[in-house]
Amino acid sequence: MAVEKTKTTTLILFVFRLIPKFVRKAIFISLFIIFYHLDSRRRLITLHNLQRSFPEKNYREIIKIAKGTYRHFAIVGAEFPEIPYITKENAHKWLDVDGYENYLTANAKGKGILSIVAHFGNWELLPVGIPIYARPIHIVYRPLDNKIIDNVVEYVRTMRGNSLIPKGGSGKKIMELLKQNQINVNTSDDFLKAFTAIQQKQPLTPDQEKVLGSYAKATISKPGLTTQVAGLMKTIMNKNPASPGTPPAAGTTPPAVGTTPPAM
Repeated sequence: MAVEKTKTTTLILFVFRLIPKFVRKAIFISLFIIFYHLDSRRRLITLHNLQRSFPEKNYREIIKIAKGTYRHFAIVGAEFPEIPYITKENAHKWLDVDGYENYLTANAKGKGILSIVAHFGNWELLPVGIPIYARPIHIVYRPLDNKIIDNVVEYVRTMRGNSLIPKGGSGKKIMELLKQNQINVNTSDDFLKAFTAIQQKQPLTPDQEKVLGSYAKATISKPGLTTQVAGLMKTIMNKNPASPGTPPAAGTTPPAVGTTPPAM
């Protein structure tokens, strides 16, 4: 169900789209670099996490990666006003589809699809790309602290028929949707780690406990669970059309399982 947009959301999307994309990118990158230097708390958290992830890198390399991360988030934000205008006719200018056969195989089994993806590339293209090439999805998310930006994001994510599942105890809802052969997308690192920990009978952290909920923990740990973990689509920014023969033409009926998707 689409989230109703506020007048502020309408104004924000309209005004920002009036600004040429290359100008928006320059503005956003400049602002995010300023935030990097002014917001010491988040900067230190970023640097700390990167040091834990890349212990072999020196401090200069860590700082370079941190600034690159801020720059990447800035580009995602600058491109966001364009997403409502992506259609089946121009999707090839934005999306490169990989792993479409995973969707066909999982969908044919009728047991639902659990797609666990990372915040890689412009992840905001997933809510528009998957409905174009497949069907609407259910997105696990955490509401943003800023209510104005949260409405903008929620509206764009649901305008293609997608629905949102609030993070925290969402496991029961996910399992119910899987039984209905629905597509569930989760970009939570905690969810993936928790799912793996249960499969390997390892203890969960408090955050992982909160992400899953008792119902999902009990269900995932059952022997022979048939939950489909499918990498539905890897979306990356690409100015060139996708390679012919990889995805189906946007808006066309998916081919039968075992056949080759038609060229775009």
